[in-house]
Amino acid sequence: MPEKTPVDFWFDPLCPWAWMTSRWVLEVQSARDLDIRWHVMSLAVLNEPRLDDMSESYRETMGKAWAPVRVVTAAQQQFGDEVVGRLYTALGTRFHNKGEGPTREAIAGALADAGLPAELIEYAD
Repeated sequence: MPEKTPVDFWFDPLCPWAWMTSRWVLEVQSARDLDIRWHVMSLAVLNEPRLDDMSESYRETMGKAWAPVRVVTAAQQQFGDEVVGRLYTALGTRFHNKGEGPTREAIAGALADAGLPAELIEYAD
């Protein structure tokens, strides 16, 4: 039996392009033997040196990017890698599909949707 193809998927929960690509990767997984390993990253950190060159609205968005990244990181540290994809799906569904945006309420709802403890919301701050 052939081994699964490893796929390391890096995402920022606020990035709509990462969200769309992640859904495509999951669709591919239904047809191919993939081992998807989810990794959170932060566009706010990656773009920090260039923030002065970006629009004000993008800078505002990056200011909201910290909370979901912190919560995903805390969930991974406390419950393991296997919760990352599930939490990302819950966050992305609320942020992108339902249009709730990266509010504290949406993050708390995503934790509940992913079956994770509500107390993880405290890491948003």
